[in-house]
Amino acid sequence: MNDIELKNKGNKFFAARKYDDAAKCYSEAIAKKPGVSIYYTNRALCHLKSRRYDRVVQDCRAALEIDPMQVKAHFFLGQALLESQCYDESIRHFQRAQDLAKEQKVNYGDDIASLIRVARKRRFAIAEEARVAQEIELQTYLNRLIIEDRDRQIEAAKNHTSKNLMSPSSSKVATSHKPLSHNKPLVPPPHPLYTPPDCDKENHQPGKPGSNPVTPDEISSGHEEVDHKKSSESLVNGTSDSHNEDVHKMSSSGEGHPFNAGEKSQDFEGQQYRSPEEISKKAEDYLMELNHMFAKLDERRRKREVPDYLCGKISFDILREPVVTPSGITYDRKDIEEHLQRVGHFDPITRTALTVDMLVPNLAIKEVVDVFLEENEWAHDY
Repeated sequence: MNDIELKNKGNKFFAARKYDDAAKCYSEAIAKKPGVSIYYTNRALCHLKSRRYDRVVQDCRAALEIDPMQVKAHFFLGQALLESQCYDESIRHFQRAQDLAKEQKVNYGDDIASLIRVARKRRFAIAEEARVAQEIELQTYLNRLIIEDRDRQIEAAKNHTSKNLMSPSSSKVATSHKPLSHNKPLVPPPHPLYTPPDCDKENHQPGKPGSNPVTPDEISSGHEEVDHKKSSESLVNGTSDSHNEDVHKMSSSGEGHPFNAGEKSQDFEGQQYRSPEEISKKAEDYLMELNHMFAKLDERRRKREVPDYLCGKISFDILREPVVTPSGITYDRKDIEEHLQRVGHFDPITRTALTVDMLVPNLAIKEVVDVFLEENEWAHDY
């Protein structure tokens, strides 16, 4: 039997759904005449029916090496790659098959178009699952960071508190902030009037014999001069009795004390520490706000897809300028006009006669598409 007879025999087996027997006949035909691409595509179709997708890929690639313009080779290869989850390459071969079909004016109806929609939806679903997983992972990671930071701050605050309680230097610092006492009289500084002019200042000791006596007039004038000097210094330095009273009140009440029990404590380096309760409350607020933000993404986490009635029957994209034919089928104007010019004046699905002047804008679908795109901005990249 020659290669043509083997091919016809294989076609009979294929019609009887005996795919393995048909594949053997095609293999024998290839052995007799390996330069015919249709033998490879016939055998690839047998493997496709038997779900042996790796062999489908091999036979289709062999057919394309012989004839790169083989529509069936691209079509079958796209189906095998689709089932192998190679969506990008699958879509490329489907689109190439569609372009070749238009150039060769071969009508496959909606067969190629429907598979392109399936491939794009599956690819979009995989991307959606990866996006959702990334968002969940990010939320978990941020929650863990907030909790770890809370525990670290609480531990630092506890260590700081215990260190201040156990450190002996704290008592020393505390004694340095004693309240100002007003019970003791202020001792005026030495005045030159108290010291005789001819007396040695270093060895002079009041009350000892040999020191020059001071007259009452000199003492009185000396007190007046001292009082005058003190009042002048008070005016220059801005001090007053009321100021001293304020200082006394602050000291006695503990205000301004570095270890005063307030909302925050401060160490010698100026670092502020919150109480454990305040730290925990702040962390809870952060966690609540973070989880609330991610909760708003729940709507986006739902698997998103564009309804079929919003997609064109030829380009499979969202309808931008939908038009309806007398058969009641809606197409994108650009795609259907290109079909009418390159393939023929007929409806690609119903195959009824169709011309450009028979196309009518589908305003209802156009309005639905606009609303859908406004509510789902992600669909622009669908």
